[in-house]
Amino acid sequence: MDVYRLKVLSNSMGGYFSSEQLDLLSIVKCQSQDELIDFVSSW
Repeated sequence: MDVYRLKVLSNSMGGYFSSEQLDLLSIVKCQSQDELIDFVSSW
């Protein structure tokens, strides 16, 4: 069993993100105001 950075003992790698968390990660990834506007407009 591997010990990962968050000290979680698990046989599998990965994690669960809610749709809200994925949206926030996408927003943070935007590098300009125009990218943010495009992202929000595509919802």
